[in-house]
Amino acid sequence: MQQLEYGFNQFYEAIKPTGEEFTRLDEIDDELYKHFQAKYMIGLAKMLMHCKQFAELDFEDKILLYKHLKPIFNQIERLYSSIQYKTENIHIPMLIYDNSAVDLEGNEIVHFKNRDKESFAKTRPLWLPFRDKLVNHLYVPMNEIKLTLHELIYLCGQILWSTQEINGISSNAHQIAEEITDQIS
Repeated sequence: MQQLEYGFNQFYEAIKPTGEEFTRLDEIDDELYKHFQAKYMIGLAKMLMHCKQFAELDFEDKILLYKHLKPIFNQIERLYSSIQYKTENIHIPMLIYDNSAVDLEGNEIVHFKNRDKESFAKTRPLWLPFRDKLVNHLYVPMNEIKLTLHELIYLCGQILWSTQEINGISSNAHQIAEEITDQIS
């Protein structure tokens, strides 16, 4: 956990908001989003390499664990950061990149600039339940319990080393994961 915490602190310095106010997005800039996600993915990989047990795994196992962790942890970390840097100009913020956030409250779903708005409008009914679950089952509880940095890193460790449903993971990686989850539990 200490190695993961050290790595997270390095990672977080690169991706955390830089100011006190968020810019409310009406549209997401595709290029800025891609640039931030590239920085995020590289930073997350470097963070994991600070964990000795992860760094010593075969490349294939590292990739499988990374792909398992990234989408889940990305959502949790972005919500955590949104709560930590909550601003008055957005009721339920979710950081997208840098100091730019969307408001998860209301009936609007922010779309990507320079993408077909008609196609997006057709998928909008699919996004609303996802957004509602994100708010009700993650954002609100995290905000109410005042999730700490240590708890966030604990969640990261639990997600990373939960290998039961990862297809193709080696028995060695699975055994290491079991040992680590026993240690951190």
